[in-house]
Amino acid sequence: MSYPYTSYIITAVVLYLFSYIYYLKISHGLGNKATYLQMRRFIPCAILAVLPAALAGLPLSSPLFVIPTIAAILWIITYPTLYFISNHKVSSDFEFHFEAVLGLYFIAWISSLGIIIKQVSWLAIPATILITIAELIMLGTIDLLWPLQSLCQRKWYGNDSGNSL
Repeated sequence: MSYPYTSYIITAVVLYLFSYIYYLKISHGLGNKATYLQMRRFIPCAILAVLPAALAGLPLSSPLFVIPTIAAILWIITYPTLYFISNHKVSSDFEFHFEAVLGLYFIAWISSLGIIIKQVSWLAIPATILITIAELIMLGTIDLLWPLQSLCQRKWYGNDSGNSL
């Protein structure tokens, strides 16, 4: 007997195990409290990542689920891996639970938005404009903050701040 939600449950468990085990392996100097807190925190995130697809009856092979999942996995892996490679010998402790949590939430947000746009077609253009504006603001803010921070640091500490443009 096959249950209709078996593939969604298995996918949620795989996302949970991937994000939690990766978090444990890449984080350095974790205490017991952080380990158990994140173990509990990743459970609702993994469930929420799969929930929109399950409620809409969307196959997990659909681009509305696959594309956000690939982007989220890249988000979860990229920065923590590069930081670990660069700093694991010099830093006594660091953890990357926010990357995993945001990555799992990203799957839910973007797949939900795709499902809503698919159901209510007149929302496609406003949603695309909204997402584009939000991404431009995010990119613009990040791109503007680095030079401004660097200029302020040079003003206060001189040219030998270790931060170059």
